[in-house]
Amino acid sequence: MAAAGITNFGAPAGKPWLRGFIERLFRTIHAKLLQRFSGRTFSDVVQRGENNHLERASVTLEDLLGFLTRWIVDIYHLEPHRGLHGMTPYEAWMEATANLRPAEMSRREMRHVFGSRTSGNTRNLASGSSISTTCPTNCMR
Repeated sequence: MAAAGITNFGAPAGKPWLRGFIERLFRTIHAKLLQRFSGRTFSDVVQRGENNHLERASVTLEDLLGFLTRWIVDIYHLEPHRGLHGMTPYEAWMEATANLRPAEMSRREMRHVFGSRTSGNTRNLASGSSISTTCPTNCMR
């Protein structure tokens, strides 16, 4: 985030009431998208029951991120939101940026911030670390 000029003032762990917006977004994503996939972990052991999420995983992380992106762009951003007084996020964005365009990033800056795929399922990050987007054993059932 620092590479994009964003300062993170993270809330303390174990205090979800200090993160109302993001917690609500997580709940929406879970209810409207993630429940459609097998292999989820559920919110507690009672709901999880005997479900073995590793055996039931059905998509790779990379595929899940693709599904999440499409859902956000094609569904979430086009649904009216109470918090936006009935506007869609897309409409609110268009209204907010009509007179003030957001700063643009060059392709080089975007690669620095979001990382770049190096080989196969590995992505290098700006921090110098890398992340693997492969799924655990047997996730493609």
